Amino acid sequence: MPPRTPAPSPRRRTQTERKQDAEQRLLDSAVELIGRKGVSGLTLSEVGEMAGYSRGLVSHHYGSREAFIRVVAQSLRQRFIDAEQQTHPAPGFEALIANVELYLSGSSPISRAVNVMLTEAIVGGGSLLEDMRSFTATSRKYFAHQIRAGIERGEMRKDLDPEAQAVMILGMLRGVAAQALLDDKVQKTKLRAEIVATIRRMLAA
Repeated sequence: MPPRTPAPSPRRRTQTERKQDAEQRLLDSAVELIGRKGVSGLTLSEVGEMAGYSRGLVSHHYGSREAFIRVVAQSLRQRFIDAEQQTHPAPGFEALIANVELYLSGSSPISRAVNVMLTEAIVGGGSLLEDMRSFTATSRKYFAHQIRAGIERGEMRKDLDPEAQAVMILGMLRGVAAQALLDDKVQKTKLRAEIVATIRRMLAA
């Protein structure tokens, strides 16, 4: 019987890979904690502990608490951009609807954290307000782009104002999400079909 070939040793991760993994775990922990306690209740030591690292690792990587919160906000914004790009390949009506359905697909630490940060940004202002304004502008720009594409493809009414409709749609989605956080009886997934049908009636050619 031929000798058994030993299994190859697992590849050791590079320092860059270990750093990226640590940063992602810190961001994920921050999102979870913000959803539970809000931005104002977040401590950097708690983030480090929840991620499985030392209490001082967040300060070591990001410096100040404000700088870290800004990175969290920017990371959430990028996650939404990535999700939007993956929902539907062709711009237009169906891409918009796919994103609406994604927004209403249920509760997650990310969606809860975003709603908490939006609320605290309005009250507290500062750099968080600046970051959440940018987050909101990105979302409105996405919806307006899909509406313009839908008009060009003949799927949507020609008299629509893409920017105004984008504000209305985002307001509807965020309003439902906020109510779902306040009241367990409001379930986004159960409302999804009705909201999608309403948007189709609003926009369809």
